[in-house]
Amino acid sequence: MLAYAIFLYVTEMLLNTFALVVHIMFLFILSKTKLFLNSQRYYIGNVILANIVTIVFRYPQLVQILAEQPLYSDELNTVITEVHNLADSAVTNMLAQITIFVDVTVVIMGRDETALSVAIVLCVLMWAVGYYIYTVYNSMFEVLEVLNLICWFTFFGLIYIGRTKYRQLTNGNVNNKYKLSVCLRTLAVLKVMAVCSAIKNFVCINDILVLNAFIRPYKDVFGEQIASFVYDLTLSVYSSVVPFLMIWSHEQMKKTYGRLYSTNGPKLEVVSIEKKPRFVARNVVGDVITHLRPQEEEAQHFAHLQSSWNTLRVPGRPIMVQ
Repeated sequence: MLAYAIFLYVTEMLLNTFALVVHIMFLFILSKTKLFLNSQRYYIGNVILANIVTIVFRYPQLVQILAEQPLYSDELNTVITEVHNLADSAVTNMLAQITIFVDVTVVIMGRDETALSVAIVLCVLMWAVGYYIYTVYNSMFEVLEVLNLICWFTFFGLIYIGRTKYRQLTNGNVNNKYKLSVCLRTLAVLKVMAVCSAIKNFVCINDILVLNAFIRPYKDVFGEQIASFVYDLTLSVYSSVVPFLMIWSHEQMKKTYGRLYSTNGPKLEVVSIEKKPRFVARNVVGDVITHLRPQEEEAQHFAHLQSSWNTLRVPGRPIMVQ
């Protein structure tokens, strides 16, 4: 094997190792972050699990490529390739995103959170339906484009509906408002996942088109190796970068990451005579909530108390105020 090919595959293996560590770290941070509904935590964990399966099942392929000979039986190699391609498939990723969008829609519309047993069944169905679509329709780019469009339209529709309903519930049920705020924070994570997935799918699909249209017809071995490396490198970079961006997009996950991985060394306190900037607090949809006049703050406070009392009090005789 040529030296450049060895360099490319070793680079890919190192990137995959880094991505594997990053994904395990992300799952740990996700388990420690409270501002997630349990069903949504399972769905996002399922997407991360698919990336981990992709990385793990790539290792046997890389070892055989570097050894320049088959090390396993044909049946085992077939299973390894199919599992790797299924976990890596854009179909599986987009089905997971659609499932999360549907679950968020149900919560935004006021329904109860999906039960854990139902969430687990849906995660299994994701893989089953993804396997069927992958084996039957994977060569049809139209299917991928339809799924991608569904993801994008659903995503932007949910952001609009969620923000509108959150503002309408200013004096509403505290429990419903909490669920809405959690869903909007989850959508911030999904936004990163959707954008990065779209970029990854764009690069990979065009790489396959170039490979089939301009490289394989001319039997260009070197060009095929480069195209294959670009495809695999795109997956490795995607797996390495996306977890960090997802953590950074979620305020609570970012705090959890800082708390778990911050250094314990002494901190220097810097005293400045400059005027400190005024603190401005915003809610989850970006509205400023610290510049209310005293009368507005008082009215909003008592409106919240009255709403909570009407929601939680036990029906019975009216309270007599003397």
